[in-house]
Amino acid sequence: MSARRNKIAIGLLAALASHAGFAAETDSGKALLEQGKYWQARGNNPRAAEAWGRLLLIDPKQPDALYNMGLLALDAKQLASA
Repeated sequence: MSARRNKIAIGLLAALASHAGFAAETDSGKALLEQGKYWQARGNNPRAAEAWGRLLLIDPKQPDALYNMGLLALDAKQLASA
């Protein structure tokens, strides 16, 4: 293969790999969002906090996770954390 074709092939592989990783993170994020909602609705705050924490590892600015972690902190009377 020529050098130009190698560069194109590498570029395409990199684009496909990054897109696949993004899709996996999005699917994981959706699952964790549902888990957090599920556990928080059932009053299992430790499990809910675990799901929200994992979601924040994927997306540190995820608004639902930040909001619900704040609610959990208020419920636990941890005003500084909230």
